[in-house]
Amino acid sequence: MSDSHIGIRRAVAKTLTGVPWQRCQFHFQQNARSYVTGKRLKSFVAGEIRAIFNSGNREAAEKRSAMAVSLFREKKQDKLSDWLEENIEQCLTIIDCPAEVQRYIRTSNIMECVNSQLKKRTRLIPVFPSEASLLRLLTARLMDLSDEWEGNYGRAYISPEKLEIIAEVLKAAAPQPSPNIAT
Repeated sequence: MSDSHIGIRRAVAKTLTGVPWQRCQFHFQQNARSYVTGKRLKSFVAGEIRAIFNSGNREAAEKRSAMAVSLFREKKQDKLSDWLEENIEQCLTIIDCPAEVQRYIRTSNIMECVNSQLKKRTRLIPVFPSEASLLRLLTARLMDLSDEWEGNYGRAYISPEKLEIIAEVLKAAAPQPSPNIAT
């Protein structure tokens, strides 16, 4: 799960071979805004893209996507239509997962939360005596976060049962096309 940053995508493709990649749906919607030529259309476009993501299954999402492309073309949003056709599949990796687990894995918000937690720690201590001391501090914070999310403190982000469901759905899904990334 990430935005479409080319460096992240290259690293994922190189180090996590065979692992499906999901483009952050929130960032995708934000990126779509740059293709909309009129302010009045921005909320309309956002609603149409959200409807694609909330379709429930791949077949319905693909139909909804085709309808959105047609609607956008009618409204003279050809660049948006072309972009959507070219990129929407990146956001549908998890579309066949049950709705109750999709909400956990449809955006990169959780990673942004982790990054902000780590940044908060390193801001408090701006100078480290060594790289090892920095790694110890960050590792300790990541372990604390892991304990919290695993439910040891009653604040589980996602249960192990839901993670198993996600893994089964993604394994059963057709092989994902590798991201078209020049190396």
